[in-house]
Parts: sequence; structure tokens; C-alpha cells
Amino acid sequence: MLDESVTPAIIRVDLTSDDDEGICLEIPETRSFSISVEADESAEIQVFINGLPLDGDAV
Repeated sequence: MLDESVTPAIIRVDLTSDDDEGICLEIPETRSFSISVEADESAEIQVFINGLPLDGDAV
């Protein structure tokens, strides 16, 4: 068990997506999903797509 007084709460979301080819690279794609977790309101959310961190400006 982690000591939350010295270890910040982090919610890590790992998403994977198949590689797009052809014209799909030129058209934005939308995919819907939902996640439900419980954490302290100060918890940091980290999102990774295919192993790469999502830029916070993209959210």
C-alpha cells in the first residue's frame, strides 16, 4: 500500500488506437468512451495514447 502523504494520487489512463492510414490522417477522428474512478480532487490525471503522453492542451 502506498503512503498517500508522500505519494501523490495519480489517475493514469492508457488508451490504444489502431494506426490510421490514407485519408484518415487528414480528417480528425472522434471516439467515445467513459471512465469512472474515485480519487481525491487533487489527484493528477495522466493520459497516454499508444504509450505517448497526451499534451494537456489537446484535451
